[in-house]
Amino acid sequence: MSVTHRHLSRQTTEHSREFDAPPALLRRAHVEPDLFGRWTGPEGSTVEFERFDAVTGGAFRYTVRVGEGAWHFLGSYHLVTEDRIVHTWQFEGEPGVSLEDVRFEALPGGRSRLVITSTHADASMAQELEENRMADESLASNLERLAALLGSLG
Repeated sequence: MSVTHRHLSRQTTEHSREFDAPPALLRRAHVEPDLFGRWTGPEGSTVEFERFDAVTGGAFRYTVRVGEGAWHFLGSYHLVTEDRIVHTWQFEGEPGVSLEDVRFEALPGGRSRLVITSTHADASMAQELEENRMADESLASNLERLAALLGSLG
């Protein structure tokens, strides 16, 4: 299944993908560090968690490592419910913070849809991401790995 990408405004984009798994399992893959680390980052990467408190008021900081490369990400959880997570997201060392609204929607037949709405600090940040095709490819790759993980759990 492919990732659907839409611009909602100059600063806001939406990505969605359907999965052959129930929303509760999809949510688990976003809030349990051992599962999150299995699908986040490029193929062959490892994820090291300094903090991962996926609860309202919690925060995260993790490092994705591939070979000699390391990327650090951090954010704060503003809302964590059964069907939604709202958190900030920042690539450490780069300017700008995004607000991510992650929704887990139920579909017929025990399936679900993941909808990620990203609102960037400014339009130039959104434009830079739009022009970077690698970001879309990375998201698509991560969600393929997520689908495989869900299939192995469900």
